[in-house]
Amino acid sequence: MLLVDFINVGYGDAILAREYEGARLLFTLLVDTGDCNTGCPPGPSARISAAAFLKREGVTRIDLLVLSHLHLDHAGGMFTICDEIEVREFWTNCLPGKHLLDRRLSGRYDGGINNLICSLNIYTKALRSLDRKGVPLRPLGGKTGELSRSLTGKLGVSCFHAEAGLYREQDAIISGVLGGTMDPDALGPLDAWINDTSLRIVLNYEGQVIMLPGDVSAACWKRSPPGPCDILKVPHHGHRDALDDELLERLKPAYGVISVSNDRPDPCPSPAIVGMLKKYAECFTTDALNMAGLSLPGLHASVRFTLEDGNCAASVC
Repeated sequence: MLLVDFINVGYGDAILAREYEGARLLFTLLVDTGDCNTGCPPGPSARISAAAFLKREGVTRIDLLVLSHLHLDHAGGMFTICDEIEVREFWTNCLPGKHLLDRRLSGRYDGGINNLICSLNIYTKALRSLDRKGVPLRPLGGKTGELSRSLTGKLGVSCFHAEAGLYREQDAIISGVLGGTMDPDALGPLDAWINDTSLRIVLNYEGQVIMLPGDVSAACWKRSPPGPCDILKVPHHGHRDALDDELLERLKPAYGVISVSNDRPDPCPSPAIVGMLKKYAECFTTDALNMAGLSLPGLHASVRFTLEDGNCAASVC
């Protein structure tokens, strides 16, 4: 049996997958770690940090931790998790040199620059912690092409990514800023396209396919056309650039999950995205939204899928 939890971390991503054989836990995978906080919604909420959800579920070991990209709403919870839980392997699309892992950035900047400064400070601290514990750190992104691996007898993972040049440019900016040869202002242009560096994780469990594409835009994703899937984590929290009809026709998901908060001032998820998705899929959001077309809209800490014997059932918990 495979349990997949799309954790309600507010505006951010944290996806926990656990395979069981009876009561025995075989493998634990975590893709992204949410933000360093879950925000303060004005009304009732079941939001929970990724670390708190793992603790609630009794998770004490992560066999594979994957970070899709370096935005704070995906990487912000990483140090807390790495500090509290045993991690056995880590995949990333950006691995600064070890001599840069003790560097911390400072200064007051606006918007995306500040987001990346906060994220990099958390990220390098977490990497240093993992490195000291001897955890294998595997950089992916443009160097080795598609990576596929069997995690257990029934569960496999594939990782896809964008063109190599995008990662070389990202590495140069981050190494330059951390190393002091570039001003943090250089993070501004990076923030404009860093979503498209997202590692796109595909899980296959007994023939059922789960797509976890980070925040990649539809335009970028279509350059390496995906196949059909059963469960789709909608990219970029359901913003308008996340999907289009052509991409959905290729994916044909039975279920779609949007990781989003219920107090965004902007239209997120986009009603157009929800409308397109509903042509194919039953649609869920991690936070409780009052929007037409959503299934199980009440308060919940996660949207959970149970995959067993070729069947897939959705619930909330």
